[in-house]
Amino acid sequence: MEAIRENVTASSRVYANTSKCQAETSVIVPDKKPDILKILQADASCAVTKKTLQKGRMSVEGKVYVTVLYLPDTEEKGIKSIDAEFEFEDVIDAGMLDEGMHAVVFCDVEQADINLINSRKINIRAVVGLSAEVTADKQISYLSAAVGDDIASRSSNADLYSVIAEDSCEFLMKEQVELMAGKPCIAEILKIDAQIEDNSYVHTRL
Repeated sequence: MEAIRENVTASSRVYANTSKCQAETSVIVPDKKPDILKILQADASCAVTKKTLQKGRMSVEGKVYVTVLYLPDTEEKGIKSIDAEFEFEDVIDAGMLDEGMHAVVFCDVEQADINLINSRKINIRAVVGLSAEVTADKQISYLSAAVGDDIASRSSNADLYSVIAEDSCEFLMKEQVELMAGKPCIAEILKIDAQIEDNSYVHTRL
């Protein structure tokens, strides 16, 4: 009997874990904005901008985006907003990591603390949670056939997965929304929210 073997490339998960990191910044109220009397609300989101795999470690870089709604010291000016963004970074140490592997990293702002230093300055501290998964390509040898007389064999199917493409990109989405009849005109846009639903971005203007 002659056994015939073949090789196939498959991706195997070598690392999966979660971690946390902290990022902090101070924001000065722009000159065109009035002084802060009271902070009303703060929304924070984040995104991974870069990940680098090296021998035994992976570095992750990203940005935190914060929108702060506040009541100014002069009430007739209405509610105002301040947008801020700042960077975060984390290093994951794991002996099985190496260059050439495929990494997927998700992030989320688990906690955002806003402290009013004075009427013109605020401090923002964020705790970012990271979820990382790394896969590596490996060659698998399997018995594909047996050649010979009077050979009985049984086979079964196996599902193998392989990463064939890995890329990231930035893109711009633009859409015009008209106010419904009876709604008052917009004087100022305070906040823009973006969320992912069904693998697409949905933009909502408030």
